[in-house]
Formats: sequence, C-alpha cells, structure tokens
Amino acid sequence: MSFKLKQQHLQIGEKIIKVAKELYQLGFLTACDGNISSRVDSEHILITPSGIPKKSLKFDDLILLNLDGSIIRDINLFNEHSPSSE
Repeated sequence: MSFKLKQQHLQIGEKIIKVAKELYQLGFLTACDGNISSRVDSEHILITPSGIPKKSLKFDDLILLNLDGSIIRDINLFNEHSPSSE
C-alpha cells in the first residue's frame, strides 16, 4: 500500500515536535522519556519514537501508525525507530 502524506500530517507533526521541545526545555520530559502522539485523521496516529531525545526531534523521526498500532513503512523507509511503547 502506498501512503501519501497530507498537509495536515505535516502540520500536526510540526506541532508534536514543538510541544516535545517545549516540554523538554521546561523540564517536564528528560531526554528520551515520555511520548507525544496525535491522531492525524480517521485512520492514523503520529507518535514520537522510542529512544530519541525530544530536544533533537525532526519530522522524519516521527512514526505514522494505523489505529491498530502497525507502522506504515511507506513513509518510514529511512526511519528504523520504534514507536514509543508507553
């Protein structure tokens, strides 16, 4: 299955990154702790990866999942990260 990112996915992803960095700067998250996720449409969720410091997150680090938790590899081909387990 081929998946095409929509503008809303990009916008939500940028918001996730902004919130992650703000929470880190405020001391609410330490390096790799916690997760931030958002439902981006009726079938998908964007989530921060496990083991990546929140202060250095990039859009390409985020993981797109189906609602059943399966990773959509079509957009994560260069991303070997695992979704947060929390």
